[in-house]
Amino acid sequence: MKKLIISLLFGLFIFPTVVFGESSTTTSETEDTKEKQTVEIVTTVSNPLSTKLKVGEETKLTLGKFIGVVPKGEFKEVKTDFIQLDKTGKIKALKVGTTKVTPTFTLSTDSLNEIKKAYLEQNKNLKEEDINFVVKQNEKEMTYEIKEKEKEELIVDTTLSYIVSPTELVVGQTGKVTPKPILGVELAGSFETDKNASIDLKKDGKFVALKAGKFEVKPVFKMSKETEVAIKKAALKKANDKTLTEDNVVFVNKDILYTYPIIIKEATPKKEKVEIELTFSSSPSTLSVGQQGKTIVNSIYGVRPEGTFKPFENEAINIRTDGTFKVLKPGKVSILPNFMISEESKKEVTRAYLKQSKDKTLTEDNLELVFKGSKTLVSIEVVASSTSVNNNNNNNSNSKGMTKTLPKTGEKQASIWLGFVAILLSVGLFYKKLN
Repeated sequence: MKKLIISLLFGLFIFPTVVFGESSTTTSETEDTKEKQTVEIVTTVSNPLSTKLKVGEETKLTLGKFIGVVPKGEFKEVKTDFIQLDKTGKIKALKVGTTKVTPTFTLSTDSLNEIKKAYLEQNKNLKEEDINFVVKQNEKEMTYEIKEKEKEELIVDTTLSYIVSPTELVVGQTGKVTPKPILGVELAGSFETDKNASIDLKKDGKFVALKAGKFEVKPVFKMSKETEVAIKKAALKKANDKTLTEDNVVFVNKDILYTYPIIIKEATPKKEKVEIELTFSSSPSTLSVGQQGKTIVNSIYGVRPEGTFKPFENEAINIRTDGTFKVLKPGKVSILPNFMISEESKKEVTRAYLKQSKDKTLTEDNLELVFKGSKTLVSIEVVASSTSVNNNNNNNSNSKGMTKTLPKTGEKQASIWLGFVAILLSVGLFYKKLN
């Protein structure tokens, strides 16, 4: 009897190879015994598309269809130092190196029945009892080459830019260059020192203006290792990818040299400030109600300041801008004048101060006199108007008496002439007696 042997080959990633062959094996027959066909279902695992993997990469072994049926079952689990094969056929590369594995596959009962059914549908002249289905495994050794995984890069732009403050200085003033933060990290490190005719830049970013003019600051900064670590951590936090580490972070620094213009001006001479207290007095110091007087600014270094008073009025006194005042009520009045010295008087007092000062380095340009109001009250005695009338009457009587005793201008001249004539007559009489 002839036996028809059909070998079924299944492959990974490539079409399965189905081999049909005839066997020369014969068996003895009797009239009661029917001839059976033997169908071999041979599961063969072929090489996948690639046996070259990188550490951490995965691939999977899958079986091709047989008569439209995808075989189902399990792979035998294998684990070496280099790869791991699980029941589903998934292979994961674990370590750099080369290893050999012989995958084996066990067809499930359900999948076998499904294949039988599909085969019988194609061969309707056959019945299941006429066929002997045999499942075989064709084990094949496979070689895997595992290489180091290419490092995934997390790019961070660390091109530096700066803040220069202030951008306008005077000679001798200090400014500062500060690198801008990267990913919210304040940068620590040091600057390359740079001293030229215009500025003196220190390692900490501070610079001193040396010469007046327009110049450019060209900072070069090197961040510290601690700052680099802080930036990497900030980048990983932003990426939010648990597979990445600090080794995956790559800094990219664009080759850009920023320049920052600054203006340096000549320093204004420092002024020496001298406080001058203004003092006041009243003329007269005693007045009667309704009478007018004047507030006088006392002299300073021989100069009597000019300016204006702030007007003021209450029930006792009325003060005007020129310092004159009118008393309105008897009693003692105390005032604290509010006086604004004129610019011209300031200059006059300044010159007078410089003249008497022993410090010959002082000039009008570097000296500033600060005029302060007096803290001393000016007292004015105000008497009743009747007292004033009596005093005036007495003064008038004295004046009249003096008028009677003192000659008028014409009378005085006449008296002089009479005296002169009398002298001439006396001289004439004297010479006459001598003769």
